[in-house]
Amino acid sequence: MPNSATLHLATLLGILSLFMGLSVNLRAQSDGYENLTWTWADSVACQGDKSHFRWGEGFLHLDAPTGGTSELKRRIPALRDYAYQIDVGMAFNPSSSNYMEIQWRAEASESMLILRLGKTDDRLELWRAGPHEEVVLAASSSGILDLPAVDLSLVVKYGPDHRYTLGWSIQGSWNEVLSTPDSILLPPNEILLRAVYTASRSDKFSWSPITVTGKCPFTWPSPRAMDWHFTELLAKSAPLLPGWSPEQPFVEAVWTGPSPVLLDGWSLYVGSRAYPLPSFWVSAGETVVFGDSALADHIPAEARHVPLALSLPTASLLALKGPRGELWGSLTYDMSLVSPSDKASGGYSLEAHSLMQSCLPSEWQWSDDPSGATIGRPPDGEPRGIPTPPARLRIWGLGTSEPEVLVDFQMPMSPVHEATRDAWEWTGSTMASIHPYAWPLPGAVDSLRVPAGLCRCDGHPYPWDWLKVGWPVLPENEGIALTEWLLDPLPYEPRFVELKNMSPQVLEVGALFLADPEGAGFWRRLDEPGSFLLPGEVRAYSEEPKQTSKRYPSGSALQIWPSQEAIPPLSEKEGMGLFRSDGLRLAAVDPEKLLSSSGQEGVSWRWSAGERWVLSGDSASPGLHHVFEEVPVSWGAVRLEQGWYGGNLRPVVSYAWRQDGPWLVQERWTQAHLGVGAEWTQGVQVEREGLWECGLPPAPNGGVWLWDIRFTSPKGHVFRRSFEIRQVR
Repeated sequence: MPNSATLHLATLLGILSLFMGLSVNLRAQSDGYENLTWTWADSVACQGDKSHFRWGEGFLHLDAPTGGTSELKRRIPALRDYAYQIDVGMAFNPSSSNYMEIQWRAEASESMLILRLGKTDDRLELWRAGPHEEVVLAASSSGILDLPAVDLSLVVKYGPDHRYTLGWSIQGSWNEVLSTPDSILLPPNEILLRAVYTASRSDKFSWSPITVTGKCPFTWPSPRAMDWHFTELLAKSAPLLPGWSPEQPFVEAVWTGPSPVLLDGWSLYVGSRAYPLPSFWVSAGETVVFGDSALADHIPAEARHVPLALSLPTASLLALKGPRGELWGSLTYDMSLVSPSDKASGGYSLEAHSLMQSCLPSEWQWSDDPSGATIGRPPDGEPRGIPTPPARLRIWGLGTSEPEVLVDFQMPMSPVHEATRDAWEWTGSTMASIHPYAWPLPGAVDSLRVPAGLCRCDGHPYPWDWLKVGWPVLPENEGIALTEWLLDPLPYEPRFVELKNMSPQVLEVGALFLADPEGAGFWRRLDEPGSFLLPGEVRAYSEEPKQTSKRYPSGSALQIWPSQEAIPPLSEKEGMGLFRSDGLRLAAVDPEKLLSSSGQEGVSWRWSAGERWVLSGDSASPGLHHVFEEVPVSWGAVRLEQGWYGGNLRPVVSYAWRQDGPWLVQERWTQAHLGVGAEWTQGVQVEREGLWECGLPPAPNGGVWLWDIRFTSPKGHVFRRSFEIRQVR
């Protein structure tokens, strides 16, 4: 390289007045200034191929052993409205095989700013490069680097107008180009110098010290997961109004954080499938729509459209995940679990009623817009009063050493910083764990304090200050009892089994199984390992807790839990056994203790004060056990005589009750799969025996409907029967 120091000195002197004015102006307007030199002491702060460079001079020189690529990276101050000044030299005519790059990157971003010197068309090019796209921000004219040797003084600036300025001096003349507005990149805090060269160019590169200037230091915001709200989705597109209704599936979301945030290297997840997203900033309160580019005409101007060829199943998990596993706004949806069911056939979106409660999928509803969707328009409904279910706890650990309490809050929560001071660890929006500082003796009851300020995801405070817990012991004989069971449910209803802790200790129920009375087969686990019952606590295990709660409101919805495995289809003729995992039988249903010789569909068996199993008669009370006196062997019978509806046919039942006096008959239609029924009719009084013909209009089209009939005795006892009715045309 022909006396590169002399060449650089001449170049610098030639434009000294220009850069002195520029440097003074930058320093006057900046709060941050740093000069990155290249002495041997500076090499300690660098990473990369440090042995490929000569240190200790005013310039950093490449001195590589052979051809290839050499990189050197170091930290720089992250400043707003920043500028970088650097001189570079290449003692040759650059080409695609021999060129130089300068890269700027923020630690919190996968995207970077790249200045390429002579890689293509003998020109300067300023690029924004990310994991999914590359964009040219600014470039010089072609051919300006077509020289025997290149010595450049470069300036790269980013201003408050969100534009990049690329300026350069070559052969004594100053030029610059301005980019269009681009606000994707975060202010960088590291710089990388990169040389690509053949063997004959291994010592022909040099860099001057780098001057970094800018305004106040930049700090990266820490967005909260609950600031991202999924608010609407359309999975089964079936346009209701041609040209007006969306014809492609979409997902709508709103960012409610206090400041703009960059989504760089993020992906939208639908189940396990990831859809990589282009880099973009999202402003506070901005609505974002993910979906096909053809949706652009349906999206209002104030909303942002991110084109994606989405494929949405009718039920899945939505999540937004960052490059380091950050999880925002996960939502489990099911397009079929909303009434009326005919809208599940397509064309209608599922949307949140309230923006702040969109994190609670149970509060979502079908869009009532004429087009079937309100794409790009966030929900504006008022938040509803929603009860907060109690947390479900499990204990995990080896023996009694370092036990861990796993807490399922059953609805998305918004963890607070104070939680970490209490040794709480959050593993998801609904799950947390804690390692207690002290632990009670096995079987004893203790309490854990809930972190102060803990809120639901919609901002409502968590209503419990303490959680009861204890290190459970395995139940012994008579320590736990079977108190109610439903093994012959009405059509499309789930089975359930109810247990009660009869002991003064905390008992382990994660090691309990249902089977036939002798334990010969049908072993089914009731709960997860580590689950427990507090003294006196009652809990019903159902195959579908929500269904059981809807169909049997006489019980306690808070004490109906999902069974770990399907409850075996045992009958009153066979009985049932409750076993520990080591084979010890704790309780059993003895057919000889059934007060009646046979049960009835949809009616549970309950343990009475007379220590016999009796029919509940009022369609069960799962999760709520009380001691009651025995009832007669049978209150009576209700039998379906005519099960068709249509034309001149109407459903008819015959009934015969034991108790004299006027009985009240009420009826309604109930959708079988959802357990959602209309209001009961006002009712008609009848004698205790006779026929009842359905007085309801035809059931709605679509789905399977049950004819629910409720009989109320003269003394106030309620008996419900339900029959699947078939429609004829």
